Formats: sequence, structure tokens, C-alpha cells
Amino acid sequence: MIEFVVKGEEFGDLAALGISYGLSITFRRVLAVGDFEREWIYAVMETGVWGAMLLSPCPDGLPCFRDPERAVEFSESRQTPVGYSGEEPAAVPYRISTFNKNYLKPRRWIRCRDISSDKSYLPLFACIYNLLKLRDDVPIVVSDVCLGFNEAERPDFQALPTYIQPRALADVVDVSVQPIPASAIARGILLGGYKAGPVVAISKVADHAAAELGGYLVDLNAPGDPCELFARGTVGYSPSLFSGRYLVDPDLCDRCSDCFITNCDALKQGERGVPELLSSCVGCGACALMCTRGAIWREGDLFKVFLR
Repeated sequence: MIEFVVKGEEFGDLAALGISYGLSITFRRVLAVGDFEREWIYAVMETGVWGAMLLSPCPDGLPCFRDPERAVEFSESRQTPVGYSGEEPAAVPYRISTFNKNYLKPRRWIRCRDISSDKSYLPLFACIYNLLKLRDDVPIVVSDVCLGFNEAERPDFQALPTYIQPRALADVVDVSVQPIPASAIARGILLGGYKAGPVVAISKVADHAAAELGGYLVDLNAPGDPCELFARGTVGYSPSLFSGRYLVDPDLCDRCSDCFITNCDALKQGERGVPELLSSCVGCGACALMCTRGAIWREGDLFKVFLR
């Protein structure tokens, strides 16, 4: 039983594969029709799927089926896309969209071939972290950019929607499958009816369709303040909003270590646990965003606005 048919002639081939991937990782069954490049298919194969994902016409190197039921059974049992060469089946809703952040293996849905070392992205992820950290639902953040990880997560083997509290800015991203656009993946998640939490796309190829479907979009090609995401729905990102020379006031610091969630190598623990900014600091402002005590502030600012 196929639930969705997504065609490249309607969305574009790469977007169609991204939409289909978003459907398949949220336990939906999908047939994607289009001319898909081997690199795109490999990205999907490396991360795998949950619901069935059928590709037509049959790509080279994948098992090819004419019977849709056999194709669905093979794809779901092995958690991999398969080829399909039969007649186009009718799309019939089958089950509820769900997503687990930490299933079977750590960071299953992350395929970051281009991990950014650019500190200009740190305030972006600090804003998203602050927006999500007090939520009690299951948000999904899909991103075209991601940061390096310092430690592994432990899988919990639950198939139900599960919220994993981020421990660092890099943990904010749940899905990053380069080169498939985040906006297309998020669109698929939303088309599938995911309702357990907000769906956020951080995208370099922003088509705004995800926001129109009820999701949230950070358009990396547009200026703006990502800290306003949930208030506005669609925002851009201007690193210059957070730049400057930052200072640490040891009298206000209570050694909570929230600033170290950034994993920034320009921040070290100094005397009595008070953070120190090193000469390598580029003034991105991520540590100040994470500090809820007002102990890290930008020189020239008269007051700090707390993000709750």
C-alpha cells in the first residue's frame, strides 16, 4: 500500500526526492518518480528509511520490483529505498506520521559531508537551541548546514516520538542529508501530517513551501534574526546582528557552564570556573546568547534581552 506519489515533473527531481525522504523517515510509504542522480540516492541509502521508499524508474544497483506490495515489504524490512517498475498505484493513507530522534543508532538522520567550521553559524544554532530547550514536544530541525559533534548519543530503540534534550548547539539538528535540500525534506515531513512538534527548516535552497504548510523556515540567503523564528514563521540570518567585542563579568557569572554548550574553542574555563574569551574569539556572540545570567555581554550594549 502506497500512501504518497511524488513526481519530479511537478516539484523538480531533487526536491521530489527530498520530499519523499521526509515522508519515508516519518513512517510514511512513498513512490518517488523522477530522474534521480546516484549521489542523491546514495545519501538516502546511507541514512536509510523507516516507511517504504520506492523509486521509479528503477535506478541501477537497487532491487527492482513490479509488485508494489513486495516492494513495500522489502523496503520496510531492510530500511532502504528500492526500485519500482510497475503501474502507478493509488495513494491511500495508511498510518500516522511519527519521528524518533535517536533510533537504532546515534544521529541516524545526519549525513554531514560538509561540516561547517565557520563560527558565523554559532549564533544561528544558539538561537534555535534557546527556542527549543524549554519545549516539551518533539520538534524536528532539518538543516543544510551542521556543526561537528563532540560526543555520541545513546540510542533508545523507541519508535514513538521521543524528545532528546540537546547538550550542545550541534545537537539541535535532527536531519541533515547533504546534498538533499532541507526545505524539501521538511516539506515532506509536513505533507505527511507530522503533528508531534514544530518542523524547522534551515535551508540554503529555501522554497518557502514548508512555512506555507505550517512549518518554520530560516532562509540562509536572506537577512534577518533567527531568534524571532517562532514569532514570525520565516526569518533570515544576519551574523552581523550578533558580532562585536564581548566581555565576561566574573561578578555576574555563577559557573553554570551554559556558555560552554556552544563547544566554541575560543572559550575556556578560567580561574574558579569563570569562562574566559581567548584571543581567537571572532566576536560571533553565541556564548552571550547562551548566557542567561547576563555575565557575557557585548561591549557597548546597555542592557541584555533575555530569551526565555
